[in-house]
Amino acid sequence: MDAHLAERVEATGLAAVSGLSTGHFYQAFRDVTGTSPKDYLLRRKTERARAWLESDPAVTVTEVAHALGFSSSRYFATVFRRYQHLPPSGCRR
Repeated sequence: MDAHLAERVEATGLAAVSGLSTGHFYQAFRDVTGTSPKDYLLRRKTERARAWLESDPAVTVTEVAHALGFSSSRYFATVFRRYQHLPPSGCRR
């Protein structure tokens, strides 16, 4: 999943790749990670975004949002706040 953060990743596709049914995949994923595939993916995306925003002052929040597969910078900001506990612009300070 980490190698494909910018792509649309769906649990049904991950289940197929793993050779498990969707239900078994969800349970196995939760057992290993302690969270759902969607939650894991959003957390990893925001972690990558935070590192990028902190390391590159020239990149815009919108560029990061679109590069990581978010449909809008507004939705990205909402998700970012939920997982990183600050707005994306807070990484600049």
